[in-house]
Amino acid sequence: MPEKEFEAGTVIRCNRCNTKGKANRKFWATRENNNAWRITRAEDMMIHPVCEHMDSHWVFNSDN
Repeated sequence: MPEKEFEAGTVIRCNRCNTKGKANRKFWATRENNNAWRITRAEDMMIHPVCEHMDSHWVFNSDN
């Protein structure tokens, strides 16, 4: 699967509650499908800035 680096400030969504927030740092994500990327590497995981969950987070093309 292709990977891509995203900048701090990219809108991410929580895997559990679908809450949107902005990433506080750069990170890499793997393409899940034509519309979404998923943060899967342990070193790229982060606490979600709104809901504070630490799950795999999504980057949707439509949010950014």
